[in-house]
Amino acid sequence: MELGARIKSLRTQRGLSQEALAGQLEVSHQAVAKWESGKSQPSTANLRALCGVFGVSLDALVSGEEPAAPEPPPLAEASSRPRWAAPMVLSAITLLSFSFSVSATIYAGNRHFPEQVIGGADGPTSILVSGPYILGLPAEAFPLWVITAALALVTALVFWRGRRQ
Repeated sequence: MELGARIKSLRTQRGLSQEALAGQLEVSHQAVAKWESGKSQPSTANLRALCGVFGVSLDALVSGEEPAAPEPPPLAEASSRPRWAAPMVLSAITLLSFSFSVSATIYAGNRHFPEQVIGGADGPTSILVSGPYILGLPAEAFPLWVITAALALVTALVFWRGRRQ
């Protein structure tokens, strides 16, 4: 189908006369008649105006076919970060937390005397006295062990979920 026939077909589908279409485009009805008969071609500005009136793309008006929708890019190209990056970073943070927990436990353990120490003093001294323990760990190191355990659990879940996918 030629451009003139497509213009006429779209005009009649919308129930417009040549005069009504010409009024919307601000051209004469003779110009519309010439386009439809193929005696002349609309200008680029008029082609764009026709697209607006008919609600079609320029490709659909000129060639009679809608262009195919572009395909979305594959998911592998969408993300530039490898799938293993997050679990590896999480593992490194967990190991770092573990090393801090061990260091804190050793440091706190060296500062305290066993709980069986018996003694007293009449005034302030520089003698260290055994501090509180939580689940067998010095109280200063216990929060680090809790954080390390939580990180280890999250890391295990991330690796387990990654293997299932």
